Amino acid sequence: MSLDWDLTDIENSKEKCWTPSKKEEGVFELHPITNILIWSTMLVGFNRITEKNSSKFYRRLIEFEVVTGGGMFSSYDKDGEWVDRTPTLEEVKDHIGLSTNVYIKTSRQWTAYMVSLVKEEATRRIRKYRELANEDEAARKLKMLWLNR
Repeated sequence: MSLDWDLTDIENSKEKCWTPSKKEEGVFELHPITNILIWSTMLVGFNRITEKNSSKFYRRLIEFEVVTGGGMFSSYDKDGEWVDRTPTLEEVKDHIGLSTNVYIKTSRQWTAYMVSLVKEEATRRIRKYRELANEDEAARKLKMLWLNR
């Protein structure tokens, strides 16, 4: 299924959601924040950003960031440093009216999704720790063999 989206209900959408292309003169592209928020609707399980749900939408973005350990995109911060970050609450509220065709995740479904991500990460880390322990054990055995020659 394709991701369909609509920006027409966003106040001043032409100014907020589109930016001149750096590649082609006279061509406009989706603003990076708008693009991230469109795709984030699938992630957080909201098919529309509204005044009523904008804070919850933002909270789910932050919860995802906490669980996965990273921002959703990179940009320059106020000091000119290139950083990973998640859209701000203000940026989410600037996109009230954005709508997509994604399936809505209930609070229960969202919580189950977050738990599954935590479990996946824990499993990944356990495997890595085991691999490192096995490598350490192999290195220790090699060292003993070397010393006992």
